[in-house]
Amino acid sequence: MSLRLSIVIPVLNEAPVLEASLEALQPWREIGEIIVVDGGSEDGSANLADPMVDQLLQSSRGRALQLNAGAARAGGERNPHDARCLARNHAPGDAGGPR
Repeated sequence: MSLRLSIVIPVLNEAPVLEASLEALQPWREIGEIIVVDGGSEDGSANLADPMVDQLLQSSRGRALQLNAGAARAGGERNPHDARCLARNHAPGDAGGPR
C-alpha cells in the first residue's frame, strides 16, 4: 500500500518566493497532491501557483482558516504541516524522505 500525501500551503502575497517553493515540491506530486490556499493575495500569487499545483483554493485570510480549507479538500492520508520543510530538506526517495 502506498502512502498518499496532501501538502496544503496557505499563501498571502507570496509571489517573490512561491515559484521556487512550488518547484522544489514538484517531486512530491509523485506520491501525493499539492494544494495552495490563497487568502486574497494582491500580487498574482494565485496565478503563479495555478499551473504548479493540483488544487488552487480561495479562502478568507488567516493561516488556520486557509489550512482548514485545504484539509477539507485534501484526498491524501497524510498532511504535512509545513511543506516548506519538505521542499528544503527532502525529496521522495531521499534518506529521510518518503519511499
